[in-house]
Amino acid sequence: MSTAPMNLLRAPIGRRVASGLLMALTLAAPVARADANLAANMGCLNCHGSVPRGEAPSFERMKQRAARGNKEPKAIADHWLEEMRATASGPRAIVGHREVTDRTAQDIVGWLLAPTSQPVK
Repeated sequence: MSTAPMNLLRAPIGRRVASGLLMALTLAAPVARADANLAANMGCLNCHGSVPRGEAPSFERMKQRAARGNKEPKAIADHWLEEMRATASGPRAIVGHREVTDRTAQDIVGWLLAPTSQPVK
């Protein structure tokens, strides 16, 4: 049996608080990165990563453009979803856009519009 928990209980209050904060951040980190991982798993970073492909804007550029506008997050999300659906068919169709469900797209857009989101590089 490990003595770490017992040692922590005997530690000064500052050390216990710091340990508690570190544990809370460690447990919260996967939740904060879920949509970044979703974007990576869906292949979005192939075109929208830190080195964008073709005319595709990087996620960072999209986030900056959204921050400059005076629109509500819902209006921005609706616009991006509309653009994604428009580019999912036709002669210059983006196959990846066709494979993304509305729910997945909304999750990724929500992640991009979150004030603390950090796009995956």
